[in-house]
Amino acid sequence: MADNNNTSWSISLNVSGTRPATGEIKNVPTGFYKGTIIEAYTMDARPDRLVMKIELEGEYQGAIRTTGLNFPKDANDKVRYYWRAFMESMGYTPAQLDSGVIQISLDAVKGRTVHFKYIEEDKSTNSRDQVNWFPPTDWAKAKASFVPTAQIHRPQARPTVVSEDDTAGLPAMTVTGPSNGMGGGLGHGDLLSALGAK
Repeated sequence: MADNNNTSWSISLNVSGTRPATGEIKNVPTGFYKGTIIEAYTMDARPDRLVMKIELEGEYQGAIRTTGLNFPKDANDKVRYYWRAFMESMGYTPAQLDSGVIQISLDAVKGRTVHFKYIEEDKSTNSRDQVNWFPPTDWAKAKASFVPTAQIHRPQARPTVVSEDDTAGLPAMTVTGPSNGMGGGLGHGDLLSALGAK
């Protein structure tokens, strides 16, 4: 050890209320998620919009997604339907929400668990990511029946059967190809050998 290295050090540190600086998980695929609202605020540039940061649970634990809702401009503004979905996603009941005018503030949302479908950004169509809110019971049903896009488009492996041919005299064998159809795990020499080539 070099003479200029000091190993006799100590600090007083308080890390309560912080999250580890592990970096944000960037690629969260389209799917159904639960998360906790860790921040909810308006900005001076957009005082008519609530911005929310949601920390995901489950497989993407710790990933943060940001979304927002515009405030209704009047009693007929259609954005009220989105607010209704948002409030139900936090577990507020129809009875609570149908009681007339309700007051919503930071205390009503921060720290609450929300249920939603996250749709990832699609740069090929220039569409931004989005959040669709679900009441917890509807979310559970939709999540159970959800098939990720990657699984929908993945071709299924099909066995290819090569049987003995009277004219070629080939031995019978079954070759199962991978799901991408790019060969069955046989090497060049294995395939030639199976076909009787030397």
